[in-house]
Amino acid sequence: MSSRFSIVMLTYNNFDKFQRCIYSMTPYFFNPDIKEIMILDNGSSGNLVEFLGNLEKNIGKIKVIYSSKNLGVAGGRKILF
Repeated sequence: MSSRFSIVMLTYNNFDKFQRCIYSMTPYFFNPDIKEIMILDNGSSGNLVEFLGNLEKNIGKIKVIYSSKNLGVAGGRKILF
């Protein structure tokens, strides 16, 4: 029996960097060992929020948590874990 894993990540107002990161993770979308990809958006605005919504809508493994404010790295990780 194989183990199943979750991937967690934080993002905040850096659309270009996040887009490169998520595209590099494409193989994980189809990997049966990866249960989910959880993303905490730390209060971003604009294109990134729209992009995250589209990802969550179109890729079943992706779950996005939206924070109304930037919680910082430690605060964001606390929510994710």
